[in-house]
Amino acid sequence: PCESNCVASTGFMKTRNWIMNYEKIEIKGDINTVVQSSAEGSPHKNLVFMYRTDKIFPDLNAMKKNKQKNSGGVMTLSGGTGEVAWTREMTNEPRSIDCSLIDCDKSGTKDCLILDEFGQLACLDINGHFIYYLSNQKATKQTRKDLLDFPLMLPDLDNDKVNEIMMSSSNGKSNSSDLIIISGANGKLVFKETQNCSYVHKLQIDNDYTIKYICIVKENTEQ
Repeated sequence: PCESNCVASTGFMKTRNWIMNYEKIEIKGDINTVVQSSAEGSPHKNLVFMYRTDKIFPDLNAMKKNKQKNSGGVMTLSGGTGEVAWTREMTNEPRSIDCSLIDCDKSGTKDCLILDEFGQLACLDINGHFIYYLSNQKATKQTRKDLLDFPLMLPDLDNDKVNEIMMSSSNGKSNSSDLIIISGANGKLVFKETQNCSYVHKLQIDNDYTIKYICIVKENTEQ
């Protein structure tokens, strides 16, 4: 992400702006690019990553201080220097992130939706502040299986100028799961309907606003 034109020195085929090493973390997942204003007011691009902590040499003192496990979180790197702009720890390891879908706080800049290892959803702005976190106490790795589909974006249903979000949510029962719609602005539950599926995935919406999805039932058969 060059801040200015990248011109190779004479005799070199390639050039780079920076190279950085980050210790005791694993950067994972897709790279999300966000546009942020600097102190001078000019916009610049930063990189948003998910990360997880070192599994071999964890920071035991930090974990003891927080009285909970720290599986990872989200970090932003300066596009111009590669320096860490900010990090936000999460109790559960993040599995997927997208910073291009929704402006939760109506600031004019897209925010980041994060899905963790238990299928719980959070919205984080580009300054590293959580706008909301949709927690599900009944969600476990066993009930969520390994299929964690990213939420489906719906039109604005409550006229607050923010699109709504549809996703599958575990209800703690092995043979059923909930299909829910939450407010994109504040994460509050708008709609919930229990499906006779061990889990639901591949949510999609047609031009006529018909919702389609694949329901996994017993013996891993699809409907």
